[in-house]
Amino acid sequence: EDFFSRMEPGMRELFRVGLNGFVKPKDVEGLVDVIRAWTSGVVLSAVEHPEIWTRKRQLAALDLFMDMLPIPELASSRARSPRGG
Repeated sequence: EDFFSRMEPGMRELFRVGLNGFVKPKDVEGLVDVIRAWTSGVVLSAVEHPEIWTRKRQLAALDLFMDMLPIPELASSRARSPRGG
């Protein structure tokens, strides 16, 4: 097994734990898929094109992505954070 194959189950479990209590149990696996795919895509893009995917751009994309998730608590907690608003 390579590094990435070993890492995948742990990453998916981390997202499951984080979603617990915020979304309906029936929605967890679909959201885990979406969050995992988004995360992998941003990481790969940043590695391939660091001059385009600056920290500022990654954080702006993360804020937009989080706003699109069906988790109202994210929007209210972001509004209180230094980056929120």
